[in-house]
Amino acid sequence: MSSTGTTWSRPYRRAPAQRARWIAREQQQEADEQERAAREQREAQNRRLSGLQHDPEAAWQRVGELLTRRGTRHYPEVVRLLGDLAALAGRGAATAAFADRYADFIAAHRTKRALLRDLRAGDPACAALTPGD
Repeated sequence: MSSTGTTWSRPYRRAPAQRARWIAREQQQEADEQERAAREQREAQNRRLSGLQHDPEAAWQRVGELLTRRGTRHYPEVVRLLGDLAALAGRGAATAAFADRYADFIAAHRTKRALLRDLRAGDPACAALTPGD
């Protein structure tokens, strides 16, 4: 005990409680940030889908154009467009038509391993329809 009658361990007993509050606050901030990012992604996809809704064929054509270019740097946009087309098909109850067209797309591009890998890692709707290695 010190001369004031307190023990030396008291400050150390407060430290875990402060640390726990700090960790909880950090976790809450991280969860809030993840929620905000997810909300922004949903809003961005909703804006893209409203544009695609009027002319989904243009998106299929854009996918074809991107894949005629050399290299893999266009694959992220292809994956995003196909994911948007899958979401649009799900909204309009046209999933069977999308699945048929997507199967034709996969058959035409089956030798592009990096594209298939990106599709499996990307949108869940596309990943479910994309064959494995």
